[in-house]
Amino acid sequence: MKQHPKSKTGVIFGLLLCAPLTANAVIVNGYGAYASTSTASNCPSFCTTAGGGDFQYDSDGGEFSNTASSEESSYALGRAQSGLTAATYLPELRVLASADLGRGGFATAFAVQGFTYSGAASTTITLDITLDGSITDNPTGYTNNTLRADVAVLLGSTLDWYADFGTLVYEVAGATTTRAGVESLFLSNPGLNQSTTDVITFDINPGDDFYVVASMGATGKNGIADAWNTLTLSFEDDTGLAAASISNVPVPAALWLFGSGLLGLIGIARRKKA
Repeated sequence: MKQHPKSKTGVIFGLLLCAPLTANAVIVNGYGAYASTSTASNCPSFCTTAGGGDFQYDSDGGEFSNTASSEESSYALGRAQSGLTAATYLPELRVLASADLGRGGFATAFAVQGFTYSGAASTTITLDITLDGSITDNPTGYTNNTLRADVAVLLGSTLDWYADFGTLVYEVAGATTTRAGVESLFLSNPGLNQSTTDVITFDINPGDDFYVVASMGATGKNGIADAWNTLTLSFEDDTGLAAASISNVPVPAALWLFGSGLLGLIGIARRKKA
């Protein structure tokens, strides 16, 4: 059956729209959210495969993800959630780990958000950090139930994506950014509804870009480490700050060339038809 020329055009447009938009490996005013969890079957103190233990893993998210959620429950419980808050686009992280004696539960939530300062004059920005959580130790046997949060501000316009706080902040980021501040918060003593706070203060000039990198981890061994209530970040004054958006995702040049070629062919076909 003879195909109508308009149908060919529709097929070409369909191929163009369905072509994958592969994200660049470098964040340019970008963002990402990642969550990972694991559980272990044999943890008398340390969890090792050499001692006959087994590990099960789960993960979700990545570069240009707004949210990520992970849960593993084979031998214990690890639960993690990462996202960028609607009001400020700053990372908001939640983790929970719980395990019985001799087992292990682990959870990590991680996020990066890029910002641009468009104010007319240099200014000082203060980022408030709050970690809320509860630690419950079981009464007998070895216990190791802890919560840890790490937050960094990196000044620069590009940043390689790497979903590990230590590697990103202290190794990968050094080539393209400058550390404006790094803080770590801990909860390890038993107690419900605990809270600890810190701040990062840094100077910035009009047109500057910076990244907020945040990570939170929970370890549960013979008890519970619960920070589902959560790690939160907030600017004391966000005037002139613009967060990265999905429109900043770079599209590979090859795809644009491919699309331009198709559009050119469409134009030729239309002129021949006329």
